[in-house]
Amino acid sequence: MKPTVLIIDDDPETAEIMSDLLNLRSIEVLALGYDGKEAVELYRKHSPDIVMMDYWMPEFDGLYGLQGIRKINSEAKVIIITGSPDHECSKDLFESKPSAIIQKPFDTNKLISLIDKISLGDTVKVDTKTKS
Repeated sequence: MKPTVLIIDDDPETAEIMSDLLNLRSIEVLALGYDGKEAVELYRKHSPDIVMMDYWMPEFDGLYGLQGIRKINSEAKVIIITGSPDHECSKDLFESKPSAIIQKPFDTNKLISLIDKISLGDTVKVDTKTKS
């Protein structure tokens, strides 16, 4: 059985495209959200298997969403997606322990494989380079 997913991205078109890609692979997308605050609300409402969330969003970013979701469920599976060309994210992000970090643009097959691994409880190594 494929996992259920929430997609959180401040760009509605990107969120829709990711949703369409996952649906084509028989992964059920429960809802789309557009900032970290909405991510927390949707997580509380839907209890998905996995949350895919953009890191860089105005006002309530992916770190806000990840930390809020962790308060609800410390074991929640959250994939952070970043457009940062240097893979660098804040130290706070790594301390909040995302399940994985993936850089845009990403290969759809690798994303599906990552979702499958995480949903099965496999550990994924997270690169820990951080911005100063």
